[in-house]
Amino acid sequence: MMEDFKRPDHTDFMTASELARIKFSGIRHNSITDFMELWVDGERKGDISSHNYVMYPERWAKIVSEAFALGNIEVQPIKGN
Repeated sequence: MMEDFKRPDHTDFMTASELARIKFSGIRHNSITDFMELWVDGERKGDISSHNYVMYPERWAKIVSEAFALGNIEVQPIKGN
């Protein structure tokens, strides 16, 4: 029964405002938008579509580099099965 359903208390199921309120830091896959998101202390620092995350890892590297004021960083491409 749907009235018995309780949304899981996990960051993957939280809204952006809930993530901000708990000051979430980490990377999450937003399955509704199909974007990878980078969060630091409750602020979304960047996001990228899952397609671009896989196809263009250097774009994700740029988001991470800018969020943490790093120099050039390298990422390894995600290998398929």
